Amino acid sequence: MPQWSPGTWPPLEWARDIPIRLLPHIIPNPNNAYLPLIDWNVTKHPSTAKRLTPNHVVVDMESIWGHAVTHTEAHTIVVTCDVGHMSTLWGPIVVNHNKPVTLRDLFEAIYQYFQVPLTYPEVEYICSLNPSNYHRLADAYYQRCRESAALPGWEARQGFRRADVLGDRKYWWGVWISSRHGAWWLNLGLMNPPHRRPRQ
Repeated sequence: MPQWSPGTWPPLEWARDIPIRLLPHIIPNPNNAYLPLIDWNVTKHPSTAKRLTPNHVVVDMESIWGHAVTHTEAHTIVVTCDVGHMSTLWGPIVVNHNKPVTLRDLFEAIYQYFQVPLTYPEVEYICSLNPSNYHRLADAYYQRCRESAALPGWEARQGFRRADVLGDRKYWWGVWISSRHGAWWLNLGLMNPPHRRPRQ
């Protein structure tokens, strides 16, 4: 049975300066970094996510959706994700509720964050960073439209989304805690398919 974790990466023993504990299902796998405890493409709805049990059985998330993300419980959680230069423009993911933030709340916030449409200035800026960026963005966009649960034509008319900036690096790896001067936040780690070990 997974235990509450200090949520640091690399994993550390408990220390007095760790301000909060994380739900054990959401941290990077401390035993095998190439085998995340949750299998989720963050460009798809959270209902598609699966989790890995301690016996390496893949099951749905229904039994843990209502679990609080942290102990002690938090009503506001800030999540940062490294998406290159766009991290500064977009800012962090902020989950703010009048109740303790649950796993479902966290996943919904991450999903909605990457579903925001890109503005024309953002697309121009991304393309200005590297001449090949437009082709990468377009490849991710067409793949997302083909795999969408919505009608591909309708999805295509919505244009580029933040999710397309991720390219292939769109699979959940885990979240871990950082803290400074008494404040703490979560870091979202993503990985691409070649670094994921296939499920047995």
